[in-house]
Amino acid sequence: MGEGKKRRGKANDGANGQQGGHVPKEGDAATPSDEEQGVTPPSPRMPPIILRRAREGQEYRVVLGHHILDEAILRGDERIHSIVLDEARVDLGLVALLDPEVRGRSAARLTPFEEAGALASILGVAGLSHAELAVLVGRSRAWVSHTLSLTHLPKCITRALRDPTTASGVSRDTLIEIAREHDRRRQMRLWRRVLRGTTVREVRGWKRVLPRPEKS
Repeated sequence: MGEGKKRRGKANDGANGQQGGHVPKEGDAATPSDEEQGVTPPSPRMPPIILRRAREGQEYRVVLGHHILDEAILRGDERIHSIVLDEARVDLGLVALLDPEVRGRSAARLTPFEEAGALASILGVAGLSHAELAVLVGRSRAWVSHTLSLTHLPKCITRALRDPTTASGVSRDTLIEIAREHDRRRQMRLWRRVLRGTTVREVRGWKRVLPRPEKS
């Protein structure tokens, strides 16, 4: 879904995915190299791009990180860190919609929970930091951390939000405020108040006055 540029070449098998790194001249296909020697480890400025193996054979398609690959080609970089993910383990269709280039031209939009699930799947398989992931998706580190916090919401809340009417009345920021509350009883008390209609500012005020659970 919207992966865009086509790349081909070899790739190495890594612990959580296949890793590689050659960057050819502009116009050539990107070729993840067999040689791990000399590959610069990923950093917040240059995280690995995410590839998937094309069905045609030894070719690859960029799923996430088109902007990083484009910048590397413009700089004339000979190598770039890349990770090849398995479609059987990660929903690469959702992951592709996190890409800044795809996000800018696609009419499809992920829900906050789909964003959180896609980010969590990359972290679980590729082992990236929040800072690296932020560069990869063209967002701030805070946005990544806050979005991932939605995975900590109680299941009863996530089930309730499957109803479009309920979901439309609760903002992303409100859900993040609830998710960042670690005590389940306080989360549920906040949620019940949110269902009556409220603002993010009011939720933050309630969090300050709600009684804290006693430490055992």
